Amino acid sequence: ISQIYSAKGDYDTALAYLQQSLKIQQEIGDINGIATTQHNMGTLLFGEDRFEEAIPLFIQAYNIFKQIGSPNAKVPESYLNAIIQKIGEARFQEIIAGMG
Repeated sequence: ISQIYSAKGDYDTALAYLQQSLKIQQEIGDINGIATTQHNMGTLLFGEDRFEEAIPLFIQAYNIFKQIGSPNAKVPESYLNAIIQKIGEARFQEIIAGMG
């Protein structure tokens, strides 16, 4: 459903559906689903240049994918690299430091 709203340009509604999906994935313990949903949320935010919000989601998705041995880890990693290219390493590190 979120993809439909995203395609229509209604990113807030798309994000709301992804947040609902994430909550369900967490409740049922679907680790892969959690990472996938976090990645999808990050992608949506990335598309809006909302990097401060996207970075934690991509990092969490990356860490989960790595933990479960999924080759999908390379996907959020590529987005993180793209963000670094856009905002610079120093700003990226500031955002990371603020996550703690």
